[in-house]
Amino acid sequence: MGDVILIQPKGEFLEKLQKKLYMPLGLLQISSWVYKDYKIKIIDQRLDKNWKKNLLKELNQNPICAGITAITGKQIKNALEISKFIKENSNVPIVWGGVHPTLEPCSTIKSDYIDFVIEGEGEIIFKGLVNALDKNKPLKNIMGLWYKEQNNIKKGPKRRLIDLNKTPSLPYNLIDINKYIREKNKEKRFLLETSRGCPNNCIYCNSNFLNTRCWIAKNATRVIEEIKYVHDNFKNIGIIELVDSNFFVDYKRAKEILKEIKKLGLKLWIPGTEIYTLINFITDHSLKLLEDSCCYLGIGVESGSDKVLNSIKKNLTVKQVIDFNKKLKNYNIILNYNFMSGFPNETKEDLKMTINLMLKLIKENKNALAGPVNPVQLLPKTDMLETAVRYGLKRPEKLEDWIKFDVSIKNKLNNLPWLDEKRKKLLKKLYIYSLFLNDQSSYVDSKIISKILLAYRPHAMDKLKLM
Repeated sequence: MGDVILIQPKGEFLEKLQKKLYMPLGLLQISSWVYKDYKIKIIDQRLDKNWKKNLLKELNQNPICAGITAITGKQIKNALEISKFIKENSNVPIVWGGVHPTLEPCSTIKSDYIDFVIEGEGEIIFKGLVNALDKNKPLKNIMGLWYKEQNNIKKGPKRRLIDLNKTPSLPYNLIDINKYIREKNKEKRFLLETSRGCPNNCIYCNSNFLNTRCWIAKNATRVIEEIKYVHDNFKNIGIIELVDSNFFVDYKRAKEILKEIKKLGLKLWIPGTEIYTLINFITDHSLKLLEDSCCYLGIGVESGSDKVLNSIKKNLTVKQVIDFNKKLKNYNIILNYNFMSGFPNETKEDLKMTINLMLKLIKENKNALAGPVNPVQLLPKTDMLETAVRYGLKRPEKLEDWIKFDVSIKNKLNNLPWLDEKRKKLLKKLYIYSLFLNDQSSYVDSKIISKILLAYRPHAMDKLKLM
């Protein structure tokens, strides 16, 4: 048996502002399929200041391969840095997986610093690759694998989505879990995934491409087993934070899970929620259940203009948002409404509608948060990217080209060719002022910065209202 190294690269600059980082859930999911047969070493570049020294130590043990995950943006730059280091110091094969390699496998495998690319859900594919490399088996029949053979790029047949109910339990012992348990208002939060994908077809999102517009989920029984395991094995966990894109697709399943959460005295923190999936879920009875079992809902609204919502295929109307907000105003659940700007057909009047909707939501519901208004980020395999190309954006060809498609305001605005300089300045101001729409002082530890945020908020609010 040999070693396998899995590496979590640093991501965007926003990570530096977080006291605790999200656990490398994807690497744990990959590990769960191979750790019983192979020794797994996880290196987290975000936390390990001596990552080069520690990685070199592992490379000297002649592992079977090194796996690296990557999403579009700055993480690609850091993942490439790691790959170059491995190439300079060993002959260990380098495997890339994750969201970006799945969306752009061809441009990724062309890199001189990458030997294999996993397209799609990586658990079974990675297991097959490790086994093949260890036992010198042929690669051609490994579904979802891209590889190089005598300077030619080869790929196996595409793999179907896996059954999440048949996935092994995660080997949390491979990481120092205390470094990843996040806290909010002195309550500890634990990260879980219960489903993947989203049936919606928003033009700025690539979830429908990643999961072929399917929603796959662990059944309620499996989810409850995992939640009970967390509750019983990790101290003082009060909140289960989900990474799901759309938790409420299956109403019966959702209710079963919420009931068990309530019994255990836990709360759900759900950053990814679509109002259209909640409309049929919320009755008087289910709202009370939601309040008893859920403390936070992150809700994608995107715009206060029905014209814009229709153009981005949001499957939502402004009236639905307002009615939803009113219906939940007497329930103690934080509703964090997310908004975007910079869409091709968006006018200044549409932006004003967005501002007015945000102000209305927080006025009518004391638990509502809204903003900031982020410029839309172009992502691979989205209709929004294709629209940008039609407007004159140069299509990214090399892996390195995708680094600038990150979350920074400057790059997001510069990647939208329909925006002139005047509109870019307007959207940048809208983002900055809308940052202060909610009281941000409680999110920082520094008393000085907290006072500055509070002092500037009234000024930013006045500017926002006058835009």
